[in-house]
Amino acid sequence: MSVEARNLSSQYPHIALASNPDYSAVTGLVSVVVEENGMKAYAITTPPMNGVLNFSEQEMLALVRNYGVTHGLIKDFINFIPVGKKAKTLVAVGTHPTPGQDAQLKVNLVQESRELPADTGKRDHRDVNHFIKVHPGEIVAEKTPATPGTPGMTVTGEPVPATPGRDILLMSGQNTILSNDQTVIMATDSGVLQQNGDHIDVAKLLEIEGDVDYSVGNIDFEGCVHVRGDVLPGFTIIASDSIEIDGFVERSTLEAGGDIQLHNGYYGDGNCHIKACGNLTARSLESANVKVLKNLNIKKYMVNSTVIAGGDVSILDKRRGRISGGRITAGGNLHSCHLGSPSSVCTIVDIGNSVEIGADKSMHFNMSRYYDQRLEKINGAIALLRKRHMDTPLNTKETQILHTLEGKARQCREQIRNLFRSNMAFQLKKKQENTSYVRISGTGYAGVQIQAASEFMDFNDDFTNVVVQQLTGSLVARSAMEN
Repeated sequence: MSVEARNLSSQYPHIALASNPDYSAVTGLVSVVVEENGMKAYAITTPPMNGVLNFSEQEMLALVRNYGVTHGLIKDFINFIPVGKKAKTLVAVGTHPTPGQDAQLKVNLVQESRELPADTGKRDHRDVNHFIKVHPGEIVAEKTPATPGTPGMTVTGEPVPATPGRDILLMSGQNTILSNDQTVIMATDSGVLQQNGDHIDVAKLLEIEGDVDYSVGNIDFEGCVHVRGDVLPGFTIIASDSIEIDGFVERSTLEAGGDIQLHNGYYGDGNCHIKACGNLTARSLESANVKVLKNLNIKKYMVNSTVIAGGDVSILDKRRGRISGGRITAGGNLHSCHLGSPSSVCTIVDIGNSVEIGADKSMHFNMSRYYDQRLEKINGAIALLRKRHMDTPLNTKETQILHTLEGKARQCREQIRNLFRSNMAFQLKKKQENTSYVRISGTGYAGVQIQAASEFMDFNDDFTNVVVQQLTGSLVARSAMEN
């Protein structure tokens, strides 16, 4: 058996002839060639002119190894070599490198699923949230580091480097902290989770770019809520701070621990309401059920609405602003261009009395419960940082965050003490001296009833430009020009 090396590349100079090819016509010819950048080896066989190749397994294995092929030999490859015809037979396959895995960012928080009521088994499709709420101390994101990959090997035993996975830069952002090993992000405050490029933020403002509909669901958020579109019928928005809505609100419930601002109108019914611990400002209210701890400011009109306000009620349009129908209870004053309507619809105004808004505990957004839960979350975050400090010293940023959290914990404890001591979370302080009044710069129509304490005044006729105020124990209407 003669052996000849063919198609030898400069990459494998160690491969050489095993014997003189001049005898190939009599003995046959066998050579080994390495291709595909060293990842495959082939046996090139040519039988003798008038016969077949004659070789043993040991001879062929020795020949292949003499050509430098030591890795990835195919089991029993000799059985696949034809002995009676010229052939090219695969005898070894190298090991390809395994590329590394790219780093992955995993958001750990999943919204809690709400169980179906046992009695009905029905699901309210409005009762979903498509944003992620977080609290202090919660791990909001984790990075799985990139892997280097596994190197391969050619059939001649040369290593083939692997391509490492691509890494990602994980950075803390607003109200978040990054762990020392750069793989975990933890929230330091309540809010909504947002990813802005490489940054993970916990925003105190939840912005809804479109409408509040089935694609968004009901909103229950610890912070401020800003809706740039409309709020469709039947949906609920609850915020521990302020609510601002650019579009129209129809038959929906709004509750805020701060102010509510409605840039367009609100149309309600008996199944929804508005409650605010601060001020309420709206373009218009119609068939609304409203309770506010402070002032109510309406730009255009208020129709057939039931209102309880701890402060003043004001219609800001000085030419055509009006209150028509419904019942308005105000702890302060009432200002409107027109009060009532030409059709003598019943409009009742109650001013200057102690307004027992506090009988409805949800009016205060369950503030005691809110501060208790907030304090629990903050204490959890403080405990995590202090535990980390026992293992390795905190860096400058982590130390600053720890001090900030400790300050927030003190504020929460002070709020809880104030609520307990004053009992002001559920009621307005009764006015010691009644100086409230109703000012009508336009027309007060017949059918209007004004009351203060036990005093009543009915408008049997239309009045123009009047102030109604309690003087010497009774309600008196006088011209606004007298002031």
